[in-house]
Amino acid sequence: MSSFSWLIDGSVVGLYLLATMTAGVLVRKYVSKVDHFLVAGREMNVFLGIASLAATEFGIVTCMYTAQNGYEKGIAGAIPGMCQAVAMVLGSLLKPAVHQAGAAGGDGEQS
Repeated sequence: MSSFSWLIDGSVVGLYLLATMTAGVLVRKYVSKVDHFLVAGREMNVFLGIASLAATEFGIVTCMYTAQNGYEKGIAGAIPGMCQAVAMVLGSLLKPAVHQAGAAGGDGEQS
């Protein structure tokens, strides 16, 4: 017997799919060629690249695996996912400070 609840679990999955499709429809006007889709027109700065990499790493599979691991093994099973979430939040909060200090040039130029 499955513990899948269509009301709760189905709603979460449906909301995720709806949000993903909405984001795709909203940004489709910025993508005119396949190159723009595949490599962002080669115009991605460092911080957007880091955010893209983090989002790829912390995809739905990792998120769901962490939730399952936490459910089966308690808090010890969820710690890797929680650490990754904290790192992503801290990275997004520290980005303006790092950029303002000049530690990373957003346009790739060296000063």
